[in-house]
Amino acid sequence: MLDLNQPWILRVRRPGRAGNEIALDGHGCNRLGLGPGESVDVWLPNDFQPGPGGSPSQGSAELVRVGDGWMLQRIGSGPIPLLDGSRANVGNWEISVHRRNLIGTRLEVLTGPPDLPAGTVVPIPGPRASIGRDSDCAVRLDIAGISRRHAEIAHIEDRWRLNDTDSLNGTYLNGDPVRRPMWLAGGDRIVIGRTVVEFSDGRGTDLGLTTIDTTLGPARLQGLAGWGSFGGTWRARVSDGPHLGKLLAVKILDPGCAADFDEASLFLENARPLVDHPNLVKRYPPTTAGLPGPAAVQDWCAQGSLADLLAAGQPLPPDRCLDLAAAVAAGLGAAGRGHRGLRPSNILIHGGRFLVGDLDLCARFDPHHPEESPDPRWISPEEAEGAQANERANRFSLGLLLYHAATGRPPYVGQTRAELAAVRLQGSLPHPRTLVDDLPAGLEALIGHLLAREPRQRFADWAEVAATVQAIRAGKIPNPPSVGTSAIGSQPGSVRLIGTAGRSHSFLHGGRTVGLQPWVWAAVVILTVSAIAVVVARAAMSGPGNRSIPPPALAAEQAPQRLHLDWCRPGIWERGTVVLRDHRSLTGSFQIQGSSLSMQTGSIEVIPIEQIASVAFAPPAIASTGNELFARQRFAEAAEAFARALATPEGAGDPYLRSAAERARRSAEQVAAAAAAVPVAILAGDHRAVLDAVADYVAVAHPERLEPAWAAAVCTAWMHLAKADPKDLDRWHQAASAAGIDLGAPCPPGK
Repeated sequence: MLDLNQPWILRVRRPGRAGNEIALDGHGCNRLGLGPGESVDVWLPNDFQPGPGGSPSQGSAELVRVGDGWMLQRIGSGPIPLLDGSRANVGNWEISVHRRNLIGTRLEVLTGPPDLPAGTVVPIPGPRASIGRDSDCAVRLDIAGISRRHAEIAHIEDRWRLNDTDSLNGTYLNGDPVRRPMWLAGGDRIVIGRTVVEFSDGRGTDLGLTTIDTTLGPARLQGLAGWGSFGGTWRARVSDGPHLGKLLAVKILDPGCAADFDEASLFLENARPLVDHPNLVKRYPPTTAGLPGPAAVQDWCAQGSLADLLAAGQPLPPDRCLDLAAAVAAGLGAAGRGHRGLRPSNILIHGGRFLVGDLDLCARFDPHHPEESPDPRWISPEEAEGAQANERANRFSLGLLLYHAATGRPPYVGQTRAELAAVRLQGSLPHPRTLVDDLPAGLEALIGHLLAREPRQRFADWAEVAATVQAIRAGKIPNPPSVGTSAIGSQPGSVRLIGTAGRSHSFLHGGRTVGLQPWVWAAVVILTVSAIAVVVARAAMSGPGNRSIPPPALAAEQAPQRLHLDWCRPGIWERGTVVLRDHRSLTGSFQIQGSSLSMQTGSIEVIPIEQIASVAFAPPAIASTGNELFARQRFAEAAEAFARALATPEGAGDPYLRSAAERARRSAEQVAAAAAAVPVAILAGDHRAVLDAVADYVAVAHPERLEPAWAAAVCTAWMHLAKADPKDLDRWHQAASAAGIDLGAPCPPGK
């Protein structure tokens, strides 16, 4: 029965993201405007643009209180009555109204099995909640791949913490494995088995329609724009006074951080107004009134951020790249200090120009705790080793931003934050002009100097960066960085043939065209032939009579082990050579993603699987053996193979081999533990424990069939459990079929 004493809640949710809840009665709302416009009460950004002056447009609606329910009036359609639990769509958002209190802290399913669809909300009922398949778990997820007691979320010192409780398949927070208790913040994504959930702290997510005090007048929070390293950013609109209608960005410190007096005080100090400059986001005095923690207040930038432009995967025009370089140089030069974390989401766009935002308001990267640090794709090498960001480190970050903007491809990739941080300390990036043929030489030279490995070589100050940009616009080409000094083109072989001119051959090297006379060309040919002869002679001398065991790297190059793509596990990075059907070959890191393969050769290239002829895993040859053994679920042997590969000169210190060995070792331990638990359960005579133990074993080992004794024990468990409840027989039979285990005909109850 409907409880008329319960308050009304509006829930808004966008596909692929967790929803927010808004207390309607608490704000005395009987009529609400919804949509992407400026003057709406609840901001729902989508692909539809608001009309001039914030007038209603497609994707907008009005929610009106009518008796004991609500009426939704969408632009261009008839009214829709909404009662308790009713749902409707506004643009690409799903909205629903409910008669209940705010849920508060919760997990929301983003990806899950059919019986736990996306959008399912799982409340966290108390200060300590266990997650797993057991019936006594506060958050019960009875699905494949989840242990009986998989993980735990606890409220400690006014902050939420996630801990993996020795689960078989592990727990992941924002893509990194949870190996120790880790702090949670709103927007964090947790992977448990094959289920992805997003954590929401109701204190920081359910603030819609809250009115806060600012120096510009009262402002109402319209909607959550996104999550950052310190908290959530909301769009707000001044509701009274001379600045009526002005849009603001309000960054509210995460409630867990706000509970720490030192963190809250430091945030308030850093949120103070900055120098007024056209390339810095204008900031106003911070506020604390009406909020769970302190908040920074700044201008709203309606055109999004650099991250939105880069998400398209296409290069920006060269002039736009120079605009970016000039804006960052001018803004940070005026600020007079370094940015803690210069990244695409902190470069905002307003009126067509780039502005630097979040100065002093984002977390630094901590190499000792990379899994709890912000995205490290844009940090400098010295930051990856533990140094704090300064202006010279910011110039390296600007070089990475320009590299991505100019080529349309991210400069670094990796599976974890630790790998993303470490990759910049090894190897080199390909020249941008090998990725974009018509990229101006001046822009490539600018990027090369910004990406100097030594901080002292990255321009003296921001004024020098700005002067270089002006010179490039004037048609001058800076000298390229010296070989070996920059993160791009540090390896030999950056000379690129561009054509012929008369009887000479033209090459482009560092932006200069050099003509080679025929006699020089003949000398190059003679030297090349001589080098090949030396290599062949050495190969002949290294036959069976001189070297009984060839080096693993040489063995792999002479006879690479070519495997079908079935050996590649989706989402797992491998290393080796991919041969395409047009006879091209690409060497680097790669992983399967759906119907395509992502290949990193200094940048990312997406290749449809149907274009791939074969795969050869990287040397040493033992690494190929390890990959094959791992694909066959022979984890202990795979761990041993990877360990042997690490012991070779070619594999020593290789981050891929280290992570592969750790992954295989962990999988082997999980299989061994699961296998050991089955006979223990059988001997104990606990039929439910037998089924649970076998299910855990199947989840990690994926056997083609069970041991005969185990299958008999399972059949016995069916019989006894089905006597009490026939549903147990059907449930286990369905689970066994889904796992592909042939258990034979089910034992009929009572026999």
